[in-house]
Amino acid sequence: MRVVVIGAGGLLGTAFRRVAGELVGIDVLFPARHELDVTDPLSVEKYLGATAPDAVVNAAALLPADLCETHPRMAYEIQALGARWVSRACDRLGAVSVYISTDFVFDGTSADSYAPDAPTRPTLTYGITKRAGELENCLGASRHLVLRTAGLFGPPPPVARIRPCFVDRILRKADAGEPLQVVDSVVMSPTYTVDLARMTFAMLEDGAVGGVHHAVNRGAASWYEVAATAVRLADLDVPVTPQREQAHVVASRPARTALAGALPGRAAAHQRPWQESLAEYLREYRPARIQPRAA
Repeated sequence: MRVVVIGAGGLLGTAFRRVAGELVGIDVLFPARHELDVTDPLSVEKYLGATAPDAVVNAAALLPADLCETHPRMAYEIQALGARWVSRACDRLGAVSVYISTDFVFDGTSADSYAPDAPTRPTLTYGITKRAGELENCLGASRHLVLRTAGLFGPPPPVARIRPCFVDRILRKADAGEPLQVVDSVVMSPTYTVDLARMTFAMLEDGAVGGVHHAVNRGAASWYEVAATAVRLADLDVPVTPQREQAHVVASRPARTALAGALPGRAAAHQRPWQESLAEYLREYRPARIQPRAA
């Protein structure tokens, strides 16, 4: 099997690179943007036509979400039109088109976790353009998957200009001894990028095609809970206090977008509790001078 992963330079793409090294019988290609630009249909056709993949994972996105609010046209070109060009090219090749989406397709007003078939109602530009991308992906390719995820943390991208994940930013401040105030009014499903990459490859290996799935670790938490857990696991003596107000954002995030739903086949084995995944991440990627506690 040959798989192309688009968006390989970002946080999620970095995890896909790592997991690709674990795979047997799968050839994974990671085109740079000058090789495959999702906003250019000719670029998409040329690269995919030349490489003839069996599946394409479209992880291209304009992030952070606030950037979509200030650059809505660019967000639409990358997340909606990009999904159109990729899925249509996949359909002509008979390849599976996998679109990585977000919990922000929901408005966050439900008291319960969202199932994959729950009605969508995005309020942020990021969520609106991602929902458009979901529809483009499903309409454009007869063999398709939509994987919604949320609250990503994982190995940092090698490119310095790309912002590290929330957990890394929190621990950098904690390392410096800074007291932390973190919002507790936003609840989501924290997800380890490495687990998400493994979920995706497992679904492709099992031949899963069609439908929308929630590819997240188990459990829900506020950003405050994630921060407090990371600081505790890293054995850092820094106070973490909750705050209700969403500071330093252009547009307020949905209040509760926890995602529910078990993945099919072998992918379900990678949907472990988020606390377990966070502990593993810290053991592997924190500096040697800090030995994280067990979860």
